[in-house]
Amino acid sequence: MLELKNIHVGYGKHIIYEDAYFCAHHNELTLVMGKSGSGKSTLHQLVTLHNIGKYDYYYDNENIGQLSYKQKQEFINKKMGIVNQIPAFIDDLTIKDHIALCQSLWDGYDIDEYIQRLEIQHVLNEYPQQLSGGEKIRISILLAMIHQPEILVFDEPTASLDKHHSQLIIELLKEYAHQGHIVIVFTHDKLMKCEGDVVYFIEDKILNCVYQDHQVKKISSSKLTKKTTQHYLQYIYKMFNHKKILKVCMIVFMAIAIGLSCFSVFYGNSVIYKYQNELKTVNKAGVISKNTDFFDDTLYNNSSPIAKEELKNLENIKHINKIWPYIMCHDGCNIISDNIINQFRVFQNQKLIAVREKGEIQYNLGTYNEEYDYSQKRLTSTFDVDEGIYIDQYFLYYLITGEIMESIVDLDQMKFQEVMSSINTDTEIEFPIGIPYYVESQEYRELYFKQTTIRMKIKGMYSGPLDFKFCKEFSVNPDIFYPLSVEKEYREKISQGLLPAIKESHGEIIKEPVIPFYPIYYQFSVDDNATFSEVKEEIEALGYRVYSEYYDKEVQVLVAKDMNKGVTMISALIMCVALMLFFGIKYNQKKEYQDFIRFFTNRGITSQKAKKILGYYFIYEAILCSVASLLTMGIIIYIFMRFIYQEFIFIHLSFFLFCIILSFIIEVGIPLLIVRGEKE
Repeated sequence: MLELKNIHVGYGKHIIYEDAYFCAHHNELTLVMGKSGSGKSTLHQLVTLHNIGKYDYYYDNENIGQLSYKQKQEFINKKMGIVNQIPAFIDDLTIKDHIALCQSLWDGYDIDEYIQRLEIQHVLNEYPQQLSGGEKIRISILLAMIHQPEILVFDEPTASLDKHHSQLIIELLKEYAHQGHIVIVFTHDKLMKCEGDVVYFIEDKILNCVYQDHQVKKISSSKLTKKTTQHYLQYIYKMFNHKKILKVCMIVFMAIAIGLSCFSVFYGNSVIYKYQNELKTVNKAGVISKNTDFFDDTLYNNSSPIAKEELKNLENIKHINKIWPYIMCHDGCNIISDNIINQFRVFQNQKLIAVREKGEIQYNLGTYNEEYDYSQKRLTSTFDVDEGIYIDQYFLYYLITGEIMESIVDLDQMKFQEVMSSINTDTEIEFPIGIPYYVESQEYRELYFKQTTIRMKIKGMYSGPLDFKFCKEFSVNPDIFYPLSVEKEYREKISQGLLPAIKESHGEIIKEPVIPFYPIYYQFSVDDNATFSEVKEEIEALGYRVYSEYYDKEVQVLVAKDMNKGVTMISALIMCVALMLFFGIKYNQKKEYQDFIRFFTNRGITSQKAKKILGYYFIYEAILCSVASLLTMGIIIYIFMRFIYQEFIFIHLSFFLFCIILSFIIEVGIPLLIVRGEKE
């Protein structure tokens, strides 16, 4: 027997029940009838254990009213089946999924008979929003009866039904009640008045009972099946698959917003970090040129050497610590190779071990000043040789083995180390060079190269980061640096024979003597890096051009910062729009969340556990969003490096962590914030 004693319910001065009494017996169909506003809905809430008013609640002499919220929900789960006037469904699950989900809560019963009697077999594959009001009522009755509860509570079960289906429901409820169950129906349907075994009429705050004799029949209770929240993941997947296109589009949109935001947050830091690290190791010196671009391949066109008088003016500039010649013959060997075939010869102990024609390999010649420490330019002295050449280690490998790698990945490291270890103080390289000379007259001015061959030991190797790729199609530009003193020596040796050769080729055009070669470039260092910009401006004010890898990196940092500001502003705008749109959509889904929670609480699942189950659904979407966001960010990074920046971006683990955390905040935090206000 179900008893409600000492019922006191009111809102302020408005009293609904005062010291009322209600009971329902097994084996009886109990009806509660009354006009709208009489208190039927209030009594329905009391019977279904909602925390309103003051009353004593007993079932089979057990005081249910003194139990905790969790214990009350367990009582509902095991003993009750509830059908509300407005049924609660999960919109993204089919009716068949609803049935399977409810069956999973308890040991299953054969419900095929109920499906046939309720005439709902044709809607099993439909979604709730596809059903009529009457079909929803019949589905709700089925779901409430799945576990054969001892107590069935209905609120207006025939309100949306026609006469045929109303009679069908009444017969089913009567039959179920007379099998030994408690069936309580709240209704204003007058057709049901004569069908009830017990009828309560609510009038003037009093429950008037028309009561018949009854016989209590012992019934077996349903057995609760213990399930964890993990069990419901299969239904979460099914929820996602409904309206899949819409949800995928939302995830893709959020992924783009999150990916772009993460990229904008870390891009600037990664690039700036990269440049700042490079600034620590880059050569701090600058290169001065006059009336020519440092990158001009035609050095003998529009070029002017810097005379001694001009050099003195440069040396007097404040903060310049040191200034020295910087002589570079860019592709000079290519110029002289037009006439003869140039060869490199490698010797050990005066024995020829390799001969390589220049062929398709391009190389750059340059000079180094013995008085300057080139360790900052990644020229590493490896052998005890007072004077010699610095040669790129990969180019040296080619000279000895004849093997050209299309990429460094293709390099056999073991073989490479074996070849490099064989190089010693006896290793010499014989190679062709062109000695530059500047010739000037009233009618003629030109830069000449006098071809010669030198043979020197290897002083060291160019061992810095490899910034070029080996291939067979003129893309390799290895460097060879030989002493500036050697060039001066050779220039002196050939100077006497240079003028006659020029006169012979140009006749009477040449009237002036040969002007000794003055460097086109001078390299300088400053006393402090902080003064570099000031020195650069003074030099440029004198009409010179200044190139500095160090200064160039500083400019790159500034450009990176400016670019990052633009990317950040765009991504922030996109993210704000995405968040507003996302929050609006999720807020509009609040009713769906409420129905989800209500669906479970009506079946005796605590609202806390229902929210936990719903949280798994949010986590599932967050995982999908995280994966999509990471892929999106990867695509953005690729596009940026491929078409815009074209350099490797420093990628840190924080990239991915931030992306995942942001996805979970948006896909889990915001929805949980929306549903946290749901009462237990």
